[in-house]
Amino acid sequence: MRLTCEIHGQYEAYQIGGSAQSCPHCADVSVNRELRARREREEQKLRQDRMKLLHATAGIPKKFQQLALDDYRTSNQGQKMAVAVCCAYVDTWPEQCNKGGTLVLTGQTGTGKTHLACAVGNAVMAEHLSTVAFGTLSDYAREIRSTYSRGRGERSELQVMQVLRSVDLLVIDDIAAQDSSDFERKLLFDLIDGRWRDDKATIVTSNLNTQELRKFLGVRAMERLEDRGTVIAFDWASHRGQQQDLT
Repeated sequence: MRLTCEIHGQYEAYQIGGSAQSCPHCADVSVNRELRARREREEQKLRQDRMKLLHATAGIPKKFQQLALDDYRTSNQGQKMAVAVCCAYVDTWPEQCNKGGTLVLTGQTGTGKTHLACAVGNAVMAEHLSTVAFGTLSDYAREIRSTYSRGRGERSELQVMQVLRSVDLLVIDDIAAQDSSDFERKLLFDLIDGRWRDDKATIVTSNLNTQELRKFLGVRAMERLEDRGTVIAFDWASHRGQQQDLT
């Protein structure tokens, strides 16, 4: 028999168990819709699992894990410029990731350097599922030293360095916040130089001003950071206590 579907017009129908067959085109649409919905649910689950893994391995402190760039409140032109540069860095992340773009955030404590560095890390994980590693120079040095007494199955120094050299975005926080050993200084140069050579994106923060940081790092390391990025001077007064979680 021939029946008419309000959407697809006439179709040849067959009697099935006393009932006429429904429009096959509508049935196909329904099946495809269900398949798409199932695929979207699976993709969403995979994305959520990936995000959990990224956050678990990034090392971003708990108090900064939910911060976004919009959470950084501005009250002067310097702060607005700092946020704008960080937003542009995230907006152009595929390019930054490909060329090894850098951000150097310098200035006294309490001005929001760590806030913005973590917010950038959170954004590239959420928007691009990129890998991020966050830590101080001392954190990375301790991680490497821990391999010297490693047991079977634990990571070697070479494996730790490979992770720090290959992660999509490496954040080195609070450079020169305390006295650094020769081992830490050598490690710092190896990280900056290695990532520069491999076109890997890097963000560093320091309580030193730009000239002091140049002296601490040495000309070669500073030139590598400046070669593919921007130095932002956080030259306003500390707002700690006025703006939540500034550091």
